[in-house]
Amino acid sequence: MSNEVKSVEKNSSFDFKATIMSCITFIIAVVLKPITALKSKIKEYSDFKSAGILVLFVAVAEMIIDLLREMISAIFVKKFDYFSGDTKFSVSFENLKELNYFDLIVKNVFWIIVVIVAIAGIYYIVSMIMKKNANFFRLATISAVSFVPVYAVSLIGTIVAYIYAPLASFLLFASFIYSIFTFVSAVNEEVKFEEADYKIYFHTICMTIIFVAAFYILTNMMSSAIGLNGLF
Repeated sequence: MSNEVKSVEKNSSFDFKATIMSCITFIIAVVLKPITALKSKIKEYSDFKSAGILVLFVAVAEMIIDLLREMISAIFVKKFDYFSGDTKFSVSFENLKELNYFDLIVKNVFWIIVVIVAIAGIYYIVSMIMKKNANFFRLATISAVSFVPVYAVSLIGTIVAYIYAPLASFLLFASFIYSIFTFVSAVNEEVKFEEADYKIYFHTICMTIIFVAAFYILTNMMSSAIGLNGLF
């Protein structure tokens, strides 16, 4: 009986490792060859389990990147000296104590998942309204992996910014454009329109909803923050 339990545990552990390795391989493939990789592998992420694991993995990976960025920014402090006109750097590990790790870890993972699911949900609902078949889980997968380059480059950009800030901005902008084109191209493969004009209408409607929702949420967050600051 004990041998059977051990065997089951080994199989479960192997399956978990295989799934994680599959996620890593898939994400790297999408970053390097976005359209080719998504075309060949997207059908493997058509259900809740496979897509859910991938989305969670991406959320955790992006959280780690955000955490590293914040830690680097906290440790290496850049200050501009108005008298000398020079930028001075200082290193302070004490600043790490001031970081809100609950927000950076738990809340960050939660909000990344919410954003990924929300984008997929908007595209899924609009596609249904326009009477087009779409798989929500594949849309969630596309939403998750398409924006990995932005997060990866943001970490590199944080380091590059200490050397030459304009280059960091250029890299971040280029990665954002790359991610947008990857996302739009992949969605076009998932939600097919016979007329090219309808693709433009489709993405315009979806992105307008996304940007309006993002603007509304950010405005409320800023208003709340200003309101809280006024109380103290």
